[in-house]
Amino acid sequence: MAEARGMGRGWGAVLVISLALNLAVVGLVAGAALRWQGGPPAETSERAGPARGAPVFALGPYGRALDRDGRAEWRAMAMARSDDLARGRAALRADVAALAALLQAEHFDAEAARDLLARQRANARAQEAIAHEILLEQLAGMPAENRRALAERLTRRGPR
Repeated sequence: MAEARGMGRGWGAVLVISLALNLAVVGLVAGAALRWQGGPPAETSERAGPARGAPVFALGPYGRALDRDGRAEWRAMAMARSDDLARGRAALRADVAALAALLQAEHFDAEAARDLLARQRANARAQEAIAHEILLEQLAGMPAENRRALAERLTRRGPR
């Protein structure tokens, strides 16, 4: 019956996978940026309070190549953009709720779902763009020696 409406079974799986990927990207960038503040958890068993900051791992190989001070600096710069990240997270929550409503309907509206997923994809890209803007600002302010050391770590480790 889904075939008669122009949507095969495969498209449902594609929509679900796309939703999961969008949730992962936006969740990593926006969710953790709002939850962590001031860096990763202390490396001791006792913590003074909740550790908060932005997830440098969202930058992929660039985040892994930053040294400890570079990661801390990136997190601090990301916290300055937490309002932008929070808006993206709120938009994601609204879109997830809207898609859940579409999934519960008697007749699935593939076009509405496609529009929602496109909006989520754009939102995820916007969150990623914010992360890259922060990285570029950080790189522009880095002394040449630190940039060269970062380049060495990038080429030594490479993408995973």
